[in-house]
Amino acid sequence: MAELAILQVAVPDSLVQSLSINYLWADGDESALWKKVIWNCRRGDRLPKDLCDMRNKDLWIGHIAKSEDSNFATMESYTQIQPSDALVVQIDGEWRNAIQWVFYSDHAIEVFARCCKGKTWIHSIGKLVEASK
Repeated sequence: MAELAILQVAVPDSLVQSLSINYLWADGDESALWKKVIWNCRRGDRLPKDLCDMRNKDLWIGHIAKSEDSNFATMESYTQIQPSDALVVQIDGEWRNAIQWVFYSDHAIEVFARCCKGKTWIHSIGKLVEASK
């Protein structure tokens, strides 16, 4: 059993606007980029050379892959990753792909810590129990 909580952080628009951003979406025309990043990260590999420019961005915003890492380890290519491999959450009665923000660069981490200090709240939402099989 695990405790479930949501961490809410008030991030000023001015902070986000000051950062360079990578967007990583599981669907649409740019889904190949998301798939390549998921493929490499979930397999414990470094980003390939054709994605090295991504490291120069401060903030990464994108869809979250489901937690079954073993599925990615057995795939032969990133092209086998499907939009359905993205984590979905229900918001206002509608199922949507979950999104995460990663403050990636040292600069982004520093300004995030400075601008968001004291602007965080933890919301306990219950316990996670394993479903019977």
